Amino acid sequence: MNYSEEALAFSRIPASHQVRISDRISYLYLERALIRQDRTGVIAIQTDDAKAGAPEAGEAEADDVEAGDGEADEAEADVSEMSDAEAKASVKDREKTEQLKLRIQLPVAGLGVLVLGPGTSISHAAMASCARAGCVVVFSGGSGITSYAVATPLTSSAKWAIAQAKLISSEVHVKEAARKLYCKQFGEGVIKGGTLQVMRGLEGRLMRSAYREGAKKAKIKGFKRNPEAEDPVNAGLNVANSIMYGVASTVCSAIGVNPALGVIHRGNARALLFDLADLFKARLVVPLVFSCAHEVEPVAEIRRRLRKEIHRQNVLPTMLDVLMEILEPHLPHRDDDRLLDDSGEVPGHMQYGKDEE
Repeated sequence: MNYSEEALAFSRIPASHQVRISDRISYLYLERALIRQDRTGVIAIQTDDAKAGAPEAGEAEADDVEAGDGEADEAEADVSEMSDAEAKASVKDREKTEQLKLRIQLPVAGLGVLVLGPGTSISHAAMASCARAGCVVVFSGGSGITSYAVATPLTSSAKWAIAQAKLISSEVHVKEAARKLYCKQFGEGVIKGGTLQVMRGLEGRLMRSAYREGAKKAKIKGFKRNPEAEDPVNAGLNVANSIMYGVASTVCSAIGVNPALGVIHRGNARALLFDLADLFKARLVVPLVFSCAHEVEPVAEIRRRLRKEIHRQNVLPTMLDVLMEILEPHLPHRDDDRLLDDSGEVPGHMQYGKDEE
């Protein structure tokens, strides 16, 4: 296929010219598909086998998919010269190519999170493109609950990471930041002058109230939150929470901060993600999950509705604003490259030391 120069130029847009994090689509979920890099960017390839849910729908390479009719004819002519094993393998490869069903261009430069579910595989080149674009790639387990994420920061500056280190190193500053986070949930007037213990109690009551109201509206009796349970609501809450953690991971990756260094939550590699996601659990996640409890496919419906609400309620830019607000007081005065010196700092990117004569 021939591509225009404009299309090829789009595939080479540097990170500094990509879509701002506040303007991105929150997430895209894919399962049973091949994620590959072609000349114009990242694509998703889905075959008939993948559509039917076959677990092996991840073997064909992108080059196989793009093979033309002429190449197929040549392959058939060569079969007679192969051994039986080679011939069978060749036929199997062609069958996979012929089973091509969907080929979707993925706008990774405009995505916050790319969630890859069961039956997916991603090539090295496609993963590199996602990283350059600042798109978080989440490999999700059963029902999208367990996951891990990798991304490259959209910023080349270390200033936000330095601010985070300064914040976390002071217990006084951490408590101030925790109060700010609680204020975002309850409002300034509700917790004015309150201790962290009081705020924690308010959060617990808020969540219990949200579960109670959601169960009442959905007409579900005796609901209890249990992450291990498999009923539609508990399973849906697990999925929705994981999506929110992925969105929070995008925000952390965008400015290069460590998601393990939380403010309220501690001791978990996703502590800061919990802090940011908690801002939306009671007023967004819980009501939405209960509203999908009686759907034919509740988990799929939760993913669709949550994506719309993340966009409608500006979740990505709000998380980013909150994170920057608690880190801003601790930003360094300079963010240029420099070196440590006995008397302070000296400019970086310079050769020091005189040549010996």
